[in-house]
Amino acid sequence: CIEKAGFAVSDIVLEPLASSFSVLHEDEKEVGVALIDIGGGTTDIAVFEDHTIRHTAVIAVAGNKVTDDIRKGLGVMRDQAEQLKRQFGTALIDLAGSGEQIEIPGIGGRSEKRIGRDTLAQVIQPRLEEILEIAAMEIKRSGYGRHLGVGCVLTGGGSLIPGTDELAADVLGMEARIGHPMGLSGGLVEEVSNPKYATGVGLVLYGMRPDIIGGTTLSGGVGAGQPGRAGDGLMNQIADRMKSWFDEL
Repeated sequence: CIEKAGFAVSDIVLEPLASSFSVLHEDEKEVGVALIDIGGGTTDIAVFEDHTIRHTAVIAVAGNKVTDDIRKGLGVMRDQAEQLKRQFGTALIDLAGSGEQIEIPGIGGRSEKRIGRDTLAQVIQPRLEEILEIAAMEIKRSGYGRHLGVGCVLTGGGSLIPGTDELAADVLGMEARIGHPMGLSGGLVEEVSNPKYATGVGLVLYGMRPDIIGGTTLSGGVGAGQPGRAGDGLMNQIADRMKSWFDEL
């Protein structure tokens, strides 16, 4: 995919580490924090303490499983399930009004059906609890569970379901917040401030400053903090390419 986009792979960065560049503050990494990146296919976990990554794990349960549960539980198509999750989903049943109804288009010429929003939450909450319970086991296995002074930060598209931070605080027994990408400036800030872009933004930040984990520069001879023409040109290419992607959305 990278080569088809007209670029060459300069370096490889662990996914949760890339996400950490864009959503974690340096003081959080020092005091102790767990990053839980709930993507589509996997949930990535990274534990930081004293500015060092102490433990990583990948869970093969994530946002796509939530969508699949909705599809099977409510008897809808996958696209409909994804839309229901994004538009009406809540991570906690208590956050869904018991009287609020959702209309779902019928399939195969059948008439539309109505379900309560709390019914949708009853499908979503158990799967998110499972993801967070596995994350809790990984944090415990790291041996640093008691060293996480600021709790955990949730990011990735799966964290966008309202109430996910509250559910995480309850399941993990620690403070939890949603991590939004930060550190960029310019015309794309608003577009990429969504948690689902955490890894992508983190990779861009790493490309601009590879020295933060002792990596290599994006262009030979162009050091971090001292961009030359090659580095400027490549970053302009990346910015132009990203703008075109958002224009196509």
